Amino acid sequence: MDSILLNPPSWTFEIIVVDNASSDGSADYLSERPGIKCILNTSNEGFGKANNRGIDASQGEFILFLNSDTLVTAGALDKLVGFMDKNPAAGIIGPKLVNADGKLIQMSWDFRPTIFSEVLRKFLSPESIRRRRFLLRVIAWLQRKDRAVPVVNGSCMMFRKVVFEKTGPFDEKMFLYFEEPDLCIRANRAGWQVYFCPSVEIIHLHGQSMSQAIYSTHVHYQKSHLYYYKKHRPKLELALLKLFLKIKFTAALRHAESVEQKNAYASILDELRK
Repeated sequence: MDSILLNPPSWTFEIIVVDNASSDGSADYLSERPGIKCILNTSNEGFGKANNRGIDASQGEFILFLNSDTLVTAGALDKLVGFMDKNPAAGIIGPKLVNADGKLIQMSWDFRPTIFSEVLRKFLSPESIRRRRFLLRVIAWLQRKDRAVPVVNGSCMMFRKVVFEKTGPFDEKMFLYFEEPDLCIRANRAGWQVYFCPSVEIIHLHGQSMSQAIYSTHVHYQKSHLYYYKKHRPKLELALLKLFLKIKFTAALRHAESVEQKNAYASILDELRK
């Protein structure tokens, strides 16, 4: 939020912050900030539902979603709107995501999740990049120019508000994860293009917003994972995914060392039995 105020756009804008029942004092801090429209949830409602509340409260033509672990750079917001103005078919766009020192650390766009593309997505993950430096060259080549892409990263993405009027809001059955591919698929079906715009850079302090809740995020991830496959993928792919996850988390449960791990893996296995 502060980075937006330090690097504001040249056009009229509003800042809407949806606080998902945080316990670190954020709610009190936000309530005291003038000019900020703050929505305080009494419980953690998840990514999609919280964003939908923000959409309902918004008045602008364009909506920018920013995770709490991102920082806006100088001129970035004007460039994003400028791209939208020049490309009327663009319904959703995403910038290049870089580390605090300006270095590339991850893919800023993604493939639609399928049983086959998930292998490639794992190969190009930030964890793989840290181990295999040559992957930075691969990602830099993939992200060398503006292009239509299947999915942009949800850490920072701009939408035309009309897209939500055509496709409907975020699917609230996904508490966390897989909201972006779901929405991008629906936007494509409604006739909108999804674009990646590498001339715009946003700093992403990767994963910091989730670092304190690692095992609960595992559970949310797999629940959304399965729901996405039920919604968008063939039954054979869903069956293969369930088989893989059952083998993986049965083994993980046997070797779990903490109560948190055991509870998380058991919850995932329960979900697979449904």
